Amino acid sequence: MLLRALDLHARAAKKEEEEVSDVLSRLQSDRYVGLFVSCINLLITPGREDAPRPFERLFLSYCLEAVRAVRHLKELDQNSTSPNYFKFIAEAVEMNMETDIDVSELKSDNDLDRFLLKTISSLKKESGIHTLKVSPADAFVALATTIRKCSYLWSASRVFFLLDDVSTRYLPEETIKTIFAAFVFQSPACAFKLTTEAQTLEIALHSPGLVERAREGRDYEIFDLGADVYKKTRLKKELYRDRKSFVEQILEQRARYYPNHPKAGPREILGNCTLEDVARKIASTNATSRVRKAVYHGISVLSAVCVGDIGDVINLYELILKKAINRPYPIEAIIQSDCYMELCNLRLYDLNRRETELKNFSLSFAEASHELLVKSHRAMSCGETKRLRQYTNIYVRVTAGDTQKQFKKLRELIDAGVFVMHGGTLRTKTRDGDPILQFKLTYRKLFGLSNFIGIAHRDRFELSGIDLEDWLTHAEKGKEILLRNLGGVSTEDNDVEFSGIENDEVDLLEREEEEIQQELPIELPPATINDVFSSGRDATVSSSTYFPRRVEVRQLSPVQLGEYDVELLVLGLGFEERTLDSAKRLLSIISPKQAILIKYPELGKGGDIKSIVSERVKDVQIVDYADIQSNCFDLPNMSTLVDVTGLAKPVLFGAVRGALQRKGSLFICHTRADQYYPLNDDIARVLEAEKNRDYYQLLVSLSKILTGEKGPYSIDGLLESDADESRRKVLFTFASAKHERLLSLLDARDYDQIEIIIPPKETPRSEIARIAAKIAGWNFLASGTIEKSSNDLQGIIEVLTRQYLDWYVERGFNVELGLTGSKIQAVACAIVSVECKIAQSWYVRPKEFDPKRFTEGIGDSSYYRIRRVREEGN
Repeated sequence: MLLRALDLHARAAKKEEEEVSDVLSRLQSDRYVGLFVSCINLLITPGREDAPRPFERLFLSYCLEAVRAVRHLKELDQNSTSPNYFKFIAEAVEMNMETDIDVSELKSDNDLDRFLLKTISSLKKESGIHTLKVSPADAFVALATTIRKCSYLWSASRVFFLLDDVSTRYLPEETIKTIFAAFVFQSPACAFKLTTEAQTLEIALHSPGLVERAREGRDYEIFDLGADVYKKTRLKKELYRDRKSFVEQILEQRARYYPNHPKAGPREILGNCTLEDVARKIASTNATSRVRKAVYHGISVLSAVCVGDIGDVINLYELILKKAINRPYPIEAIIQSDCYMELCNLRLYDLNRRETELKNFSLSFAEASHELLVKSHRAMSCGETKRLRQYTNIYVRVTAGDTQKQFKKLRELIDAGVFVMHGGTLRTKTRDGDPILQFKLTYRKLFGLSNFIGIAHRDRFELSGIDLEDWLTHAEKGKEILLRNLGGVSTEDNDVEFSGIENDEVDLLEREEEEIQQELPIELPPATINDVFSSGRDATVSSSTYFPRRVEVRQLSPVQLGEYDVELLVLGLGFEERTLDSAKRLLSIISPKQAILIKYPELGKGGDIKSIVSERVKDVQIVDYADIQSNCFDLPNMSTLVDVTGLAKPVLFGAVRGALQRKGSLFICHTRADQYYPLNDDIARVLEAEKNRDYYQLLVSLSKILTGEKGPYSIDGLLESDADESRRKVLFTFASAKHERLLSLLDARDYDQIEIIIPPKETPRSEIARIAAKIAGWNFLASGTIEKSSNDLQGIIEVLTRQYLDWYVERGFNVELGLTGSKIQAVACAIVSVECKIAQSWYVRPKEFDPKRFTEGIGDSSYYRIRRVREEGN
């Protein structure tokens, strides 16, 4: 968001009270032109670890952004731009890159826009032939010089190429090193502004040629937003001069854009209590005490929990508001604390899904911190110490053993969010000639709340040498290792030295903070929270835009299906019991001339199905599933019926889409099973955990449910896309009892908005699906849910189409589909992809299936006729 604020489009936005001349004057006085590109949108491809041709893709993307920036300027004032500016940019492409561009053939900026999009799309493939003729630095300097010629407003401006998320979370280390080295150059015409994490700087910042490390002040400057945010979230006396903490101000600013937010401030809504009081209640009560269950509450606690993860704090605040509808405020402490526990356990579940070792690091730290808090309380009772110990930090010094391996593991812990860089810098010091890497890490307190840790920033653990290596290697022994490596008092000094300030001084600071908090009594009139804002919009409100009905879905009886002349049958040689019965039922109704059978590694009922089809159909073709590319599943142009019962979703998607594109109509058969995994008994245990508000047990049980498939999951794109990757992205996807598919997709892809279609709350399976949607939504500040039965083909198509109009047509988002639900939902996605411009459709592929735990028994069969229509009534 920081870089987006520098983007030309953000700076050129006209405020209500402004004239066009005011905007133009502001743009000229800025003396810079910001062009924004995100690495996530451009360089990240699921299933691939490399980023093919990154410099070529970046160069063309910035050319595209330049075209659109000048177009925006032209919309403000026709006279502010050069008439043939697009040809200037086209010539820059021609001079710096091997392409087939013909400048003389370009008649408008739209022509150049389309050429650039097509070329960027071709570079996703390894076979792309377009390469830079010059070094990346020379190419971008030339482009910046060209951009300055496009408008007199920019003639004295510097071009800032804004590149977001150059991060080890998304890109391999070698790609990041190459990008940083290429963009460390000095030019009066332009400069790169890149966002990354502090830990990435240690591996990435090298001079051009990767010979020596780049030098801060000479080659680059750092603005550490995370460190600044972290410092502002600390409870300092100066932050209370206007009686508002940094977090409180953030929440108030966010609330301005939600008219249903209660007419009160966060401090009034949440109340307040001191961090010392929180720690004392934890240390002096037992685990089942009602006091302990209500310990986390108040604006000071919300502020102290934040260690830079402001998104989670916003989520937490909104969850508290939702749980307290029609209740007086300050909201009861038990409700607030319950919300802390819910979000804590959701985050732990995310850690455990990605890697059990990550959760072990987090929980062992929290367990050690809790134990030391309780011990310090006992020591205070005996007069052995003056204050409670609250461990929320760890200082590490990499000095011995495999230092590269240790550094990599520390970076993984920071990338995963278990720890945050405290101060935002890595220090390399020298002691007796040997380099020493030192880190100041702060524990992400949200992960430790279920273990009831103190949250004041007071004490630290210290690890170095063999102890550090042991801790990073044996996460399961983390508590034991930490307990024998206690450090001093945490400070905000700039040097990472392990000699802290005196305990008495810290006690004085803590008392000052508490006195300041206690000087702010809360005397509130009686009030209730009737309406609260939601992080997602109400996704059930459809676009008012009229759209013609493009696809007709008619459900047929077996008799009605038999009246049609079906020439081609496509079905799978599946392993489920229902696949055989589905084939038998079909062949008793229709008499196709040709059949295409999809063969899988699991034989299952394949032999019996093949025999039955061969007896009734003369021309039978068997195709191996491994050989099928779903986006080019070549079906003949004839009347086709696709039995989706035994088809994997990539084949299903390709067959339905291909038949509808070629013929304009097709028939669908779907035979349901009698029972689906996970079974009701397994689901009942999960639902009982939720009923008892035992969130940790809920998530543990959810992860153990047997679903007939095993991870890890890979992500496959099913469409050849030429979508404009500079657009924001929205994902339409589905929640089902097979929850790992949805969660794995959201792990692999980043979106500006997600819309999750959930089933009505009718069965235990549908309740599990709704829980999965809830977990998925917590990872996104912008998410919505839409309720629709997973077997309502017509209804799903209408929902997807209306959402498409809302997000693509009206808001300009790229639309992607996630095939994470039922087969009928996948059919609906295939149909919509024919009529709408879908950027990509994602299949989440498990590592393997378990035929014995997939489905059982045979249910009823449904038959549909799908037909494309151009006008209503045709």
